[in-house]
Amino acid sequence: MQTNRKSNNVTYLVLTELILLLAFTFILSICFYPISTLRTYNFAIIVWVLLIIFGYLFGEFEPTVSFYFGLNIRTQIIFLGTLIIYTLLSFVPNSFPPENFLIWIIIWLYLNFLAPIIGFALRHIFPVPVVLVTDKNDKEGLLKWWGYRVIERVSTEKFSDWLKGHSNSSGRITNYDLILIDLTNTTSESIVGLLWEKYFVNFIGIKSYRIINYVLGLHTRVITKYPSHGTQYRLKRLIDFFICLSALILSAPLFLFIIICLKLDSQGPVFYRHRRLGKNMKPFDLLKLRTMYQDADIRLEHILSSNKKLREEFEKTFKLKKDPRITRTGKIIRQLSIDELPQILNVIKGDMTLVGPRPIVEKEISYYQSYSLDLFRVLPGVTGLWQTSGRTETTYDKRVKLDTQYVRTWSLLNDLKLLIKTIPTVISQRGAY
Repeated sequence: MQTNRKSNNVTYLVLTELILLLAFTFILSICFYPISTLRTYNFAIIVWVLLIIFGYLFGEFEPTVSFYFGLNIRTQIIFLGTLIIYTLLSFVPNSFPPENFLIWIIIWLYLNFLAPIIGFALRHIFPVPVVLVTDKNDKEGLLKWWGYRVIERVSTEKFSDWLKGHSNSSGRITNYDLILIDLTNTTSESIVGLLWEKYFVNFIGIKSYRIINYVLGLHTRVITKYPSHGTQYRLKRLIDFFICLSALILSAPLFLFIIICLKLDSQGPVFYRHRRLGKNMKPFDLLKLRTMYQDADIRLEHILSSNKKLREEFEKTFKLKKDPRITRTGKIIRQLSIDELPQILNVIKGDMTLVGPRPIVEKEISYYQSYSLDLFRVLPGVTGLWQTSGRTETTYDKRVKLDTQYVRTWSLLNDLKLLIKTIPTVISQRGAY
């Protein structure tokens, strides 16, 4: 049975819990403050947003979290962060209701006791499908209380053969999203430690099956050494979201103007969808503004079959410097790198990040495979080390090394530096065609 679609249960569960949290804060604000004032709504929305931000930042909504809030250290940090920020905001005159000690006690009780019960019930009713690696036969029923549904069980001894049989030559496991490793057996952890780097899927370890660990917050954890989890990476995701949301609003007039120009210049859709590979080689549609004629693929076949020099150029970089398929408007858009603007939608959706290795297509895997496939350990980026180092002016081998270097030396500070460095790169049009 396949899990790649059904693993979206995690998203649906979190959204349901956030909606219930919003309803709770609204009801609470109505009880404590006059409904006729805007300040009532301000309290509910601001507290809700702060709980989401702090909750996300400290890992409350990670796919490894089987319980919603609870009586644990993480929940106390989320609550205190929300309380402190709201207290500071309440000093703004006529904007937010003043502090009320009782309302914050009720919120604390909700997060520590009522929210966990809600999460417990939802996850038991709608568990996330997983493959379980264990040598024990009596734990599958208990995992339902952790929010997981075991669709296949594999013994530790046979796990290596199972991975080989369910992956392609690149190590991509296509039919499964989550593999749950029973870490109560130390042998399992040592065996998995030798295997997980060769395959592309989410490996999650569970150290205990005891119900008490729900409340204590001892949840499962992602088994990885790459920067795709942790507070620093979640902060990166928050920065991505707010920058892209602001950019989407501010660039709306520019989008409208470009759409008009594209429609007047040539026939065809405004957006071009190109199938790329993201984290764990998961396919997604990368969005771009259409810069080529509608029959570009036919033109490319004719060009490559009739011009040996252009064919050699295309085989090296998968691009042509003087590409006859590009429209007049498309040429200007590419030079200004405006064709990449729709990718802010990919970032908001979660398929991409602002800074990261450039997403590649299926046939490019072989170019990376001989060196490193580390780029598939993180989300691909709109900009990154390769884009700020000359783009198409660099060799493909150099691009592979730059993408690998980015993943292995990642830090949030380096991401911010690359974002700043992208601005002069775009203005200079270096390597853009």
